[in-house]
Amino acid sequence: MRPHSFLLAGEDEAAARYLAEAIALTDGGMIKHALRPAIAQADLLLRAGHAAEALAAARRAAAMGPEMRGFVVDAWRAEGEALAALGCVAEALDVLREAKATATALDVRPPRWRICLALSRILRRGGQAGAAAAEMAEARTLLAEVAAEGTALLVSSSNVGELVDLCDRVLVLRDGAVASEITRGELSEQRLVAEALGTESSPEKGVAHV
Repeated sequence: MRPHSFLLAGEDEAAARYLAEAIALTDGGMIKHALRPAIAQADLLLRAGHAAEALAAARRAAAMGPEMRGFVVDAWRAEGEALAALGCVAEALDVLREAKATATALDVRPPRWRICLALSRILRRGGQAGAAAAEMAEARTLLAEVAAEGTALLVSSSNVGELVDLCDRVLVLRDGAVASEITRGELSEQRLVAEALGTESSPEKGVAHV
């Protein structure tokens, strides 16, 4: 299995072992082959609630190959999200805005839409609804541009609003397995929550992954 397969199955420990081995195997080899698993490792730590460790991992990833700025901006994105999780919101926004400016200058759209999404989440939590909506709209535009070029994109989120905004098709996971598939015409926050929890009516809270 590849690391994304472990993650989709909810096997975070297996994914963590896989990523650590991948980083070790590339030690002294091609930096770009180490950067991707190093960034994924930071994301996995953040997902597990280990924000301080995620921050350290993101900064290590950024330092691996500072000349490879197309990869480094994604490490900065992970750094910004970790800082926000630690409550350092102003610093997080500074890091993310610098990452976005660099990604825009380099025209690297996949990391740029992830940066916009991170900014949207932080701004929304800070009560800046208008700025958050603008970042979400930009993320949606970037996703559409990349998809129009024939690239398939996989989004994983526990925020049902983001999934409704961004996705054409959603696979809902429950107990580590695909519970249902919802296409754009049937997609709603209520439906996602109900499918994630295995209920016919939607309670107030729920989790869905795509």
